[in-house]
Amino acid sequence: RNKGGLLKGEVLDRDFYGQTLMAGRYEINDEIQSAMQSYNAEWARPVRDSAGNITKFVITKKDMVALNECMEFYTSVLPFTPPGTLACYWKHTAESMALGNVAHQLWQCCALWPWSNEIRDNVPGARLGVKPIIGGRPFYGAFYFAVPKVCHNLEGAYWLMRYLGSFECQQRCGEKGWSNPRMDVMQLPKYRDPEWDWTVLGEASQVVIEQWDNLTPYVDDWLYFNSVAGAKIYEELIIVLHDGALGHYTPMETVRNIVDMLLEWQGT
Repeated sequence: RNKGGLLKGEVLDRDFYGQTLMAGRYEINDEIQSAMQSYNAEWARPVRDSAGNITKFVITKKDMVALNECMEFYTSVLPFTPPGTLACYWKHTAESMALGNVAHQLWQCCALWPWSNEIRDNVPGARLGVKPIIGGRPFYGAFYFAVPKVCHNLEGAYWLMRYLGSFECQQRCGEKGWSNPRMDVMQLPKYRDPEWDWTVLGEASQVVIEQWDNLTPYVDDWLYFNSVAGAKIYEELIIVLHDGALGHYTPMETVRNIVDMLLEWQGT
């Protein structure tokens, strides 16, 4: 709705938008993959021999149909997003929600929950809710700490990694607003108190834990986790998907471009 229009009986002092998306590079990949997995679809599926070794990857017709529907849906939502969406990433979406400029985020990185939740302070009476993605299979970020081979203090780096992943450290990080990888921290009874709802440890934690449970059976089939070309595939996918969102290709043309790219990188 435009500035000067009405929202809940009050005159808007700024433009108000129905959706916000991370439609720029890189995160457009994450959002479309989340939508695609709602259809129980994959970029490509591993085929294993009797010993459990991957022999090849296949792209099914069902996966192609699902991806086409996802691209059609994604591009249909873009007109309802703020200016600059096709060049934006997580900072833009979280800030748009925090300032009360949008009604809905289709997808969000859980680490951004505290930032988006600032809408409760910035817009009197506002509340922010969170629900699992349809199908219960969101994008699985493969972000992690690691010690590089060029490290000059391997033992020190090892113990630093151990500390960063410890119960004590993760509890402190979580209470300051950061997302949390430890189930034993997120399930502590103290975080059911509403005072923690602004953090990922509060009400949002139940959604995160539910997603973890839903995703666990699929780990062995994820392309990024099973392909030695996983990182390169991600980088190439964002280019193809972004070109599709920009309208350079139709949804089905985008699907064909993705299939061609995957066949090139996986060789099947």
